[in-house]
Amino acid sequence: MRTDPLSIVGAQETPAQSSVETGAGSLLWMLGLLVRRKWVVVLVAAVVFIGMAAVIAKLTPSYRATALVLLPSVPVDDPRTAEEKTVSPMLPSFIIASEAAVLGSEEVARRVIETLDLQDEPSFAEKPSWRTRLRSWSARFFGENEVRASAWSADELERDRLLQIYMKKLSTYNDGLSTAALISFTWRDPHLAAKIVNAHAAAYIGMQVERRTLALQHVVDLLSAQMQERRAEVEAAMDALASAQAVSGGNAPLAGSVFGSGAGPVAGSLGDSLPDLQSDLDRARGALAQTQSRLVEATSRLHDGQLQSADFVADDAKVVSRASVPTRQIFPKVALFLLLAAIVSFAAGLAVAMVVDHLASRWRRNAAQVEGIGLPILGTISLNVLSRLPSNRGSRVRFWEEIRFVRNRLLHDNGKPTRVVLVVSAMPREGRSLAAVALAQSFAATGRRVLLLDADLRHGAGDHAAAPSAGKTGLSDLLGAYGGKGRAGLRDAIMAVEGTSLHVLAAGSAAGSDAKAIDALASPVLPKLIEVLRRDYDVIVIDSPPLNVVSDATSLATLADQTLLLCHIGRFSPDAVDQTITLLRACRAEISGVVLTGNSVFAKEGILRHGAPVPSRAQKGLTRLRPTLAGASLVKAYPSPQPVGGASLPEAAAASPS
Repeated sequence: MRTDPLSIVGAQETPAQSSVETGAGSLLWMLGLLVRRKWVVVLVAAVVFIGMAAVIAKLTPSYRATALVLLPSVPVDDPRTAEEKTVSPMLPSFIIASEAAVLGSEEVARRVIETLDLQDEPSFAEKPSWRTRLRSWSARFFGENEVRASAWSADELERDRLLQIYMKKLSTYNDGLSTAALISFTWRDPHLAAKIVNAHAAAYIGMQVERRTLALQHVVDLLSAQMQERRAEVEAAMDALASAQAVSGGNAPLAGSVFGSGAGPVAGSLGDSLPDLQSDLDRARGALAQTQSRLVEATSRLHDGQLQSADFVADDAKVVSRASVPTRQIFPKVALFLLLAAIVSFAAGLAVAMVVDHLASRWRRNAAQVEGIGLPILGTISLNVLSRLPSNRGSRVRFWEEIRFVRNRLLHDNGKPTRVVLVVSAMPREGRSLAAVALAQSFAATGRRVLLLDADLRHGAGDHAAAPSAGKTGLSDLLGAYGGKGRAGLRDAIMAVEGTSLHVLAAGSAAGSDAKAIDALASPVLPKLIEVLRRDYDVIVIDSPPLNVVSDATSLATLADQTLLLCHIGRFSPDAVDQTITLLRACRAEISGVVLTGNSVFAKEGILRHGAPVPSRAQKGLTRLRPTLAGASLVKAYPSPQPVGGASLPEAAAASPS
């Protein structure tokens, strides 16, 4: 059969098609995620949005006041007179940039701060930043920066702080082509912002007055010096002319005076040099007259500027538009911020939904692996993220329904006697102790006499969920009697939960510290002790250490009628579970089945589908039990000196193996 090459080429997938299909697949996955986790997305997005909206509502609004000024069209401090200046239609950019820099300089800001007394303004008395607080705290605690702090006074530091705040809130703008400039100031008080902008413009104009006055004063001083030079030149010219006339023998008096209108022509008989001297004298008198005229003009302009004071405007520098009180806040932009909050909230909800979906996928995969280990799954127990009892009331009710479900499976499903139940797990933090306490309480709720035996001797007294009698006599003390350290009898060690048929034999005061008591778990004392307890109790629930961590549970498994293996879905390890099952079967333990524990978030995921149904709203008041005995009221189970089950500890548990 021949294959058409064109059909093969057409069937090949191009990179563009691959990218399109990948994008379409990602979009479909995202839509599926939104459908699967819609309530997670909605809840997280609502919480984040409400929180961000509350933060936005608490933000302090800011207002911006703006004024328009015209910069001088010529340099203010030009010493030339108006007749000597030429106003160009296009000013050099450096002149405009220089005036714009003066407009936004710190000197103008200092004048405004002093004029308006901003140091006394309550809104400027801001709290120090965290850096300032940290610096002051370190200086006070470690004694640092004492020399540095003494270099400035408190007033100087306060003025510097105000100046920094002022310059941070001030903004000036000029396009570099025209003489128009904008002055803006942003502050929380709109009236104060407008007041500051107008004061800044007035301070700038005042600086122009001072600069012009200084420039004119410089011109006056310069022209006065030139007047003295011109006078000296005229006097020198007159002296030279007089000397020449005396030498030539002429006796005609000089016409005019030093400041007169000039003298007549000198007679030709004075010699050839007399016309040149006369010409020099005329030029000196003309220069003197011109300098005197400029001095009079400059003095007049200086006098007029001093009289006009702040109203005197240098050339065409003026305020075109004064700042008015702003009515619209520039921060926060509520609509924009709320839009951003909505986007961030949706993104947060989507991110949490992705995390939840990932965990659910992993837990679903782990649950499938648990089902493949070959043991029956007796039920599930919903816990919180810390492997403890959920705090939600509905989750608590579900927890107890799941415990009842496991209890009933143990009592009726497998046909085995339910006298001694061992609760074991492969690893720590799988909810083992919590399940043991809750299961014991559930058995006691049926009217049976139940003993909760805390055989986890690796923990110190009081560190365990099933050790309410910290510092009291317990299992470790009874087993220590085998080594000669026993302190009391069995009846002194057992405590009763008041108002129930539940008794407790805690780990004891020697738990976690007595190695002989731990080794005694494998001695003949423990089987005899369990046999004595069987006579007086219908059900004994034993809480043991994790099997893959310590070997204590192997000794306990041989004494139990049923062994309950707990597996946490989130921490499931196939190798650890296989090793645990292998160890239990090696000591011929009766493994009743597996109980899955996991986060209550996934209770409705179908992952923990072997447990009890989710209770309805009407069932949420069915139980008030608490799976912990830390706060329970405990009393002596056997206040009378009568032995338990017809035997005492020395007879049943303190016998030597020899």
